[in-house]
Amino acid sequence: MFIGPLRHVRRHTFASLSSPNYRLFFGGVVISTSGTWIQLIAENWLIIKLDGSGLALGVNTALHLVPTLLLGPYAGVMLDRWDTRRVVLVAQIVAGGLATALGLLTLTGVVQTWMVWIAGLLVGCVNAFHSPAREAFSAELVGADLVANAVALTTAVVVCARAVGPAVGGLLVAGVGIAACFLFNAASYAVGAAALLAMNPLRLTVQPRQQRADGQIVAVLRHVWRHPALRAVLVMVTVTGVLGSNVQLLLTLLANTDGRGPTLYGVMMSCLGSGMVVGSLVSAGWHRPTIRGVGLLATAMGGAFLLTAFTPGLVPALVVIAALGVASGMFFASSSGSLQLTAGPGMRGRVMALYVVASLGPAALGSPLIGWIAATWNIHAALVITGVSCLTACLAGIRRRRGTGTAQPVADRPGGTPAHDGDRRGSRRRQQHRSDQ
Repeated sequence: MFIGPLRHVRRHTFASLSSPNYRLFFGGVVISTSGTWIQLIAENWLIIKLDGSGLALGVNTALHLVPTLLLGPYAGVMLDRWDTRRVVLVAQIVAGGLATALGLLTLTGVVQTWMVWIAGLLVGCVNAFHSPAREAFSAELVGADLVANAVALTTAVVVCARAVGPAVGGLLVAGVGIAACFLFNAASYAVGAAALLAMNPLRLTVQPRQQRADGQIVAVLRHVWRHPALRAVLVMVTVTGVLGSNVQLLLTLLANTDGRGPTLYGVMMSCLGSGMVVGSLVSAGWHRPTIRGVGLLATAMGGAFLLTAFTPGLVPALVVIAALGVASGMFFASSSGSLQLTAGPGMRGRVMALYVVASLGPAALGSPLIGWIAATWNIHAALVITGVSCLTACLAGIRRRRGTGTAQPVADRPGGTPAHDGDRRGSRRRQQHRSDQ
């Protein structure tokens, strides 16, 4: 009775694991990403111990995030010129070295808040290259037909680490100390680097590297603007990212309206994280994400936010939060996969860098806005406005140009240029006109 569904899961949901290179990459990402979240928790506790200031925590968070916003477009240009596997490898080594240094400083008792800030800034600079490189490298590990599946599985790993890493980090901080968490993260990066070195380079699907030229950032912006499939997804990611990407902040404020506070927040985050993992895995079985489908997932996110605002009772609210996690996981995994499929050779690094900026930048701007809305009205108003923003974002996907509904794999396109059905119909008409003449 269960053989059929299990066979479907093995053949579709985890299809990319049939690639030996992707299996190595998958295992390395599981370990290194978990270590990253463990270090972030340890950093927060260290800053509280050294400074005790919420402002110091906010500065550390900003230092992790701002480099991605500033360097993201430039990083995309570099990724289209460089060997993506080598970029990921160097990023793992540098991040591991920073974690080792911070661990030794903490272990010897000489660490100060400004040292943690500098380490956070440097890690942020590394992540500006590492995050889009990891996204782009997923597509090089498998064939064109498995790009969306590989991206969704990688997203599921990152989401799972986000859900499990903080809990494990809290236990490790209490059990073995803050310095040990930093050193554990350094070891996790070493495992990720070893996995990259163990890969067979001959099995990689490497896209042609771009030569240095002027105006390459402007070129990718024009490229995105001229291709509705890319433009629609990036608009949806940007609009939902303003408020929808700050779901952890929303749940923190929601939990604080109840007397259980941190305990309730932990339960909510467990439900959200579990749902996001399930959603990412469901998207892994989605062979070719459609623009309309991504738009409908933005609609589902908006509806889940609205239900969270109005659902009475704890248990029903937790169910809705889990559903919100499913919709969020599917939306971000599918939007990333769609961009990978439609980016075109020579543009994938820059397009994925724009995706990272679109998903992180608006979240940085939206977090104080959410706080202001909740303070001015209440958390339920913030949830409603967030839901409406996600519903607005779906218009970019539902009201699209005709012929951009399906993300066609790059390898299937002559010349590697993103195309849509309207272009192909126009080409057939021109050929028919020439034959008539």
